[in-house]
Amino acid sequence: MRLQVKAIVNLQSNNYPPQPLDSIAGVVIGGASLFGGSGTITGTVIGAMIIAVIQYGLVFVNVEPFWQFVAVGIVIIISVLVDQTQKQLSGGRSDG
Repeated sequence: MRLQVKAIVNLQSNNYPPQPLDSIAGVVIGGASLFGGSGTITGTVIGAMIIAVIQYGLVFVNVEPFWQFVAVGIVIIISVLVDQTQKQLSGGRSDG
């Protein structure tokens, strides 16, 4: 009985993709900084749509799920780099 429960739990956890990565990516791409600050709802929705388009496009061209996560991670890294570059160019001032 114990093995069956463990197998069911493992089966369920493998069927669902990790949503926190998509959520964070949508917010970061939408303009919110990972290092503090604020974002907008519109920016978050646009960021979530960009992530969805990237993921559906990668599924459409038969890219493996591992590489889909890598692609989303690369997009997050690029977004953070752009955010930090903008902060440095503006002299570290915040928009508040």
